[in-house]
Amino acid sequence: MDKYIEEFKRQMKIGRKQPTTVYQYANDVKLFSSIAGKDCASCKSSDVDLFIEELIDRGYQNSSIVRKIASLKSFFVFLSAKGVVKVNPFASAPKLRVARKDLKVLTQAEVDKVLSCLGDYPNTLSGKQSDCIFNVMYFLGMRVFEVASLDVSSVTDSPEKIIRFTGKGGKERILPVVSDKLICSLDEWMDFRKRFSGDEALFLSRNLTRVSVRTIQRWIKKIGIDSGIGSDLTPHVLRRSFATHLLERGSDLLTVCDLLGHENISTTRLYAKVTQTKRKESLRLL
Repeated sequence: MDKYIEEFKRQMKIGRKQPTTVYQYANDVKLFSSIAGKDCASCKSSDVDLFIEELIDRGYQNSSIVRKIASLKSFFVFLSAKGVVKVNPFASAPKLRVARKDLKVLTQAEVDKVLSCLGDYPNTLSGKQSDCIFNVMYFLGMRVFEVASLDVSSVTDSPEKIIRFTGKGGKERILPVVSDKLICSLDEWMDFRKRFSGDEALFLSRNLTRVSVRTIQRWIKKIGIDSGIGSDLTPHVLRRSFATHLLERGSDLLTVCDLLGHENISTTRLYAKVTQTKRKESLRLL
């Protein structure tokens, strides 16, 4: 079965799945095989039920179990195409309810607090990068893997300052840089970045190689702690705050959907929380 897992991984890479997704899907397959205690090719729907029960017993959240089911459903579709199995045992897997949580969004006061804190960061590699990365993520709403994949050449100034990068699904995206705060932060980092040669990456690790997603997550968490906001500050909180603040200030849903790189506007709609104030403002339009 290891041979098919490697082939499955290669297929996902060809399909431009992100490295983290490829890693997670492969691990989910190995976990299922381990719990089932047999080769995936001989598994039945009863093995799926036992797998889900075991995950629940181990304390997995429903959201994690749902993702694992999706991973394995894809793997068995792959095995079916290869002629290894005739039936996908995950096709009829029970649908678990995923509870929606109130998603954390920064207030404007908290954003200002972070920006003030970053102003006190030292003029060092980590200090300058932390400032620039926060500004890129908040003012452009980029995904963390998109930020990690940026090259120096991704930022161009002529005829206007833009950031060009490959987004989810391998699609090229271009975002204009218009925020004065972001322009200043980016210019300062680009100037500081010239001190380091070699790697083409825009953001660097301590070893002067491309920074990893995990390192950026760690830096954002530290910014939250340093600014007094808390350790639950994450790259996705910044992305969510970017979208929510744009919608609150009158940007239309379709534009925000495009800026976020969402394929489906229903995903963007999750950020469009209607407040009582908004309701009153809308009714006054008549």
